Amino acid sequence: MRVYLDGRLIDESGSTLDRAIHVARSHAGNRMLVQALADGKPVPAADLDHPPPNCPYASELAFASADPSGLLADVLDDAASLLIEVKERQKAAAELLQSGKIDEAVAGIGEILETWRTVKESIVLALRAGPAGGYHDRGEQELSPTIEGLASALGEIKRAMSEQDWASLSDCLAYDMQDHAERCRSWLTRARST
Repeated sequence: MRVYLDGRLIDESGSTLDRAIHVARSHAGNRMLVQALADGKPVPAADLDHPPPNCPYASELAFASADPSGLLADVLDDAASLLIEVKERQKAAAELLQSGKIDEAVAGIGEILETWRTVKESIVLALRAGPAGGYHDRGEQELSPTIEGLASALGEIKRAMSEQDWASLSDCLAYDMQDHAERCRSWLTRARST
């Protein structure tokens, strides 16, 4: 497998995806890997998180890198903006549930959960940036209780939906998830200014 970084050939060893990621990161130095294409198609996120053992992974693997500080700032700004929007969506969904408009409320909850997935990815990116992001160890310690509470609240949303417990779902969206959105937005804002 030929492995490229920013258009330059860096390895021809016919390696696994895991090895190719390691080689690309070592060649990238302080730059952050922002894209991976296997034979011209995006590498699935699941494969990047848990690289399969097949060797070679593809005929050609092309990575792109970027300066982490500028990229990270944009990602954090976007995530903070998403949290402002998700607070409004959560409030609207809670009001729909309270007024008995269950189908309308449930239709919007998928978007809410997708927004939270995007925010989570942004937070993980900020924490992985390490010293380049300037907020790694202290930021992870500060965020840990918030993430645990958020995971619990998301679990409550899934439980309430599966059991059709609309009152609990409304309360979770109107109160718990609003608090989590504000805490995460505050963390992202501080991480951005560090």
